[in-house]
Amino acid sequence: DALDIVHDAICKALSKINTLKDTDNIKPWFYKILINTTTDYIRKNKK
Repeated sequence: DALDIVHDAICKALSKINTLKDTDNIKPWFYKILINTTTDYIRKNKK
């Protein structure tokens, strides 16, 4: 599950890399994508 989330986040980041305006902010930008991807996963798999 964790690897799936990371994989999805990397794919999303790579597909949206052109929206990154300042490469100095790549870490927080990617962390936000990872957090959002994790949140989406949790919502989808809530029981």
